[in-house]
Amino acid sequence: MSNPEEINNRIADSDGADVPIEAPLAAETDPLVAPRINTAAVAVRSAFWTVVAGMLLFACFLSFFPYTAMRFYHALDLREMALYSAERYLSRHADEMDAARGKFPAANGKYADALYFAVNTAADLMNESVGAGKYRSEEAQYYARKAEKYAAAYLDANIIGSLYERTERTDTYNLLHSSASLHPYVYSFADTLETVRFKAWYILGEYNKMQERVSTATTLWGQTDWTPVEADFLLLKQLSVYIDAELDELGLSDVIAQKTAGYLMNDKDIPDDITLYGLRKPFDLFIYDAADVDPYGRPYGDGAYTVLYEQITKNYDQWVSLIRENATRYALHGEAQDAKMHLKFTYYLKTLSEFTRSMRNMTLLWDTQKTYFDEEYRSDLQTGRNTWYNKMSVHNVRVTKRNGAGEITGTDTGTYQIYEWYAWGMLDDYCKFYAAA
Repeated sequence: MSNPEEINNRIADSDGADVPIEAPLAAETDPLVAPRINTAAVAVRSAFWTVVAGMLLFACFLSFFPYTAMRFYHALDLREMALYSAERYLSRHADEMDAARGKFPAANGKYADALYFAVNTAADLMNESVGAGKYRSEEAQYYARKAEKYAAAYLDANIIGSLYERTERTDTYNLLHSSASLHPYVYSFADTLETVRFKAWYILGEYNKMQERVSTATTLWGQTDWTPVEADFLLLKQLSVYIDAELDELGLSDVIAQKTAGYLMNDKDIPDDITLYGLRKPFDLFIYDAADVDPYGRPYGDGAYTVLYEQITKNYDQWVSLIRENATRYALHGEAQDAKMHLKFTYYLKTLSEFTRSMRNMTLLWDTQKTYFDEEYRSDLQTGRNTWYNKMSVHNVRVTKRNGAGEITGTDTGTYQIYEWYAWGMLDDYCKFYAAA
């Protein structure tokens, strides 16, 4: 047979034309000749598999060390993964918190870090998952269960005392790392968690727990020697969140947000498509419906005010008086200068101002839904609407006056809207005190 290299291979195509066939490479036919290696391709493949191996090893590392994974995902703003990692850490170290055995986590330990992170992240995701028509969604309830679980755990440890020091450090840190005008918003981490838990109960439909909380907080109300206490303002804060959630679920949040004063003014502010029909007992803490019965089994009827509503309406002026009596007492030039005490009462006023707005919005809405309630209660609903509109104004309070350029021109004592008293009065005084300090 002739040498292949000497053969001019040709074949005939379909037209009879000869088509040359190139001889194969020597490296492909001769085993003694080494093949040529594409070093660039090998380098790319090696780098690829190195990266893959590194990623797998890192994933395994994160899996075995959830605390590190929590911090890693948090740095990347991957909150769901960070929450998952925090939960894994808490689950693996569940023996560090066992109320039945009287064991609670140390304030400075990793368990406390993971618990703190879990409740904050779950609360954020819970708040982002709600809105008009979404409060009973699967996503909202998923995060509400987590927020309620971890808020309860943290608060239990805080009450016992194991996390109390951490809570105080958190409050101090938040005050040091925010502007003075924001201090009332970060005044109490414990109050924030209590409010998170209350909102989670609302989302989950845990009305018995909400009612139990209200009953516990109002036990002494109505007694002759009752005076306002700090716990009252926490309850008002929780009730504000509850009312605002009901309003939000109805689709009124955007309407309210567009109002300069933050509250509804008249019937025209309520969209025509807003209705209470078809909802599960809206605003159940404040108003009865036909499904509610008294201790004797008699139905209250649609539109009767609850005991809680009546008590709050009656006690309101005492809360205002408590703050008014201490509004300037602890200010920069007050008789007992104390920035911390002044901030405390500024926080109370902020809470009361927000609660008053919420009550105003709720009672106005009720009055616009006349056909929903029994006719015998409609005049009471009108009275309630007027009552809470009037409570927006407070008398004999001191505010700082400014000109059009924002320059302080003096002070004035008179009748102002409660949010004006807060922003132009006590908050303004606190900012001056903080700046001077």
